[in-house]
Amino acid sequence: MNESLEKPDNILEKSDKKYFQVDIMKTLMIFLVILDHSTTHGFLLQFWSPLWERIAIPGFIVIMGFNLGISFNEKGITTLKEAYSKDYFISKMKRYIIPYLFLYFIHGIIYLLVNYVFHPEILGVGSYDNRGFLYLGFTLFWGPGMWFIPVLFGSILVFPLLYFCFKEYPILTFIFCFLIEWIMHILASTILFGIIEFNWFMMVVFFKTHILYFLSGIGLGLWISKDPEIFSKRNIIIWILMPISLIYLIAYSIYGLGGLRGMLHQYYLSWIGGDYHFLTFPYTAFLFLIVLKIFPKNPDNKISKIIKIISKSTYHILLIQILYFSFAYHFWFTIADGFDLHPIDYLWYYPLSLLITITGGIIWQTLETKFYEVKINENKIYRIIYKILLSLAVIFYIFFLFSRYMCFLPFPLP
Repeated sequence: MNESLEKPDNILEKSDKKYFQVDIMKTLMIFLVILDHSTTHGFLLQFWSPLWERIAIPGFIVIMGFNLGISFNEKGITTLKEAYSKDYFISKMKRYIIPYLFLYFIHGIIYLLVNYVFHPEILGVGSYDNRGFLYLGFTLFWGPGMWFIPVLFGSILVFPLLYFCFKEYPILTFIFCFLIEWIMHILASTILFGIIEFNWFMMVVFFKTHILYFLSGIGLGLWISKDPEIFSKRNIIIWILMPISLIYLIAYSIYGLGGLRGMLHQYYLSWIGGDYHFLTFPYTAFLFLIVLKIFPKNPDNKISKIIKIISKSTYHILLIQILYFSFAYHFWFTIADGFDLHPIDYLWYYPLSLLITITGGIIWQTLETKFYEVKINENKIYRIIYKILLSLAVIFYIFFLFSRYMCFLPFPLP
């Protein structure tokens, strides 16, 4: 995902730098994301979803940390100036910002048509109707999974510095990844439930859409990147953390989020909530180590090629599913009730959702790749279009960075 610094310790040789196991994980995780948005959390919870379905985002977070450690090593970068280079930021604008601009534009058109031209009946999406989300980088027409976009955007600034710290002080950085995440969670929980007597919603969302809110998962991925062998002495720490994580997820499956938070409140741990934090990431990191162990590194067959194509397109699939489900949640079924309570109906609805979103994401990514690799090299007009898109991406990203704090103007601190 990112650039690199030095030859990694105890990992694949450069000729084997591509991990097919990562492709498998990314493919499985995007399938689970689509499943998560096809139904409600309550529906899946009866099937103990925290142990198998809610690992999607933790899986992506751990993979982000793993790819950070691997890819920064491979480039041979030795200074922060080289890491925060013009090429680095251009690559991120092309990878993340420009595709999101297209979604932003499409959602803007939909918003104008719905509200000022056709006036159809629209289903509410709860707290996501809050206009304050625009300051955090959300589009005008909300779709599920959009909260992860500002997390990705924030990683652009944080990752090079994080890796340099990990390179020089791996153990200390690993510990601080957990400490920083704890601080973020405690602050968010304090604002929402603690010493402040009223809920200040946008401030909490500000924390929950920040890359630092998930930093322990990034740290676990970084740690694995130094030695992905599940039985190595280095990974004893993950063997120690995994049972604790597993116990938490089992309790979550039994008692639900509300019941579990009530139990934790008795021990002054009510700031621990949900399933994206230091008590859930180790379980997913352990599963990732298993995948790294049991699957081949570089298979060459039709199935592996399909998996690699899907893996390469996961970001575009995420954007397509945001667009697809933004229609579903606004015009078809409510965010609270979901599509249906009858499992049998998901035998056709979930495959349909997969077909639409996976196909759409692959087509989008393929066209984009062709545009960058062929069109802008052959045609002057395409090169001009590219420069315009890149300029808009830079402007949008700068605005995004500032707007996250500008949201405190219309929504002042308590």
